[in-house]
Amino acid sequence: MKYRIPICTLVAFVFINTRAQVFTNDVWEQKNLFSAKVSQLYYEATVGANLFPGKRSADFVYMAFGYGAPTKKNAWRKFTPENDIPESLPKALKEKLSKSGTDDLHAGKIGVGWNHWFNHIVGFYAQAGWGFIADLSTGDDLTDAEKALLTDTKERSTFIYNTVPVELGVTLNMWTHYHVQAGVTYMWKEIPLLTVGVGYAF
Repeated sequence: MKYRIPICTLVAFVFINTRAQVFTNDVWEQKNLFSAKVSQLYYEATVGANLFPGKRSADFVYMAFGYGAPTKKNAWRKFTPENDIPESLPKALKEKLSKSGTDDLHAGKIGVGWNHWFNHIVGFYAQAGWGFIADLSTGDDLTDAEKALLTDTKERSTFIYNTVPVELGVTLNMWTHYHVQAGVTYMWKEIPLLTVGVGYAF
């Protein structure tokens, strides 16, 4: 109960301050947009351009570039390649074999997005692109005897897994040039994951 007044006061101050600043110019003079976002899947940067500057609403079309580091423990675990391991092996050995070949995984994304602003306060964005995991590991972390225990004894080579990440979210203009955004990133096999970011229009 004692925290309600300070939080309400802060929200009201931010809202009043936002309205005071964003309505000093009721048209979008900014022609370019840059933002940085993060989720459990990617660290992401976007850069775009306003298609119709000089209007009260705005439409920024942008390119997105992302990088992720897949492991067996983070949100990429459902996308990493699996070794075919016999059930009869000891637990410690099965765990070591399951992690083999995941020490050099890299994930990337190239996307295209659209950020629409209804006015100088609130907008939304939608983005789709091509995502991938490149497995550059060789399996050299195992001895020859351990490799022989794997049912799949094929020679390891570069593995690339393709996927289609999709993002949806809202944007809120907090100051004249700066905004925050929050949404979700969805990929097949995984539940939608929270994505947050900050941006700058200039």
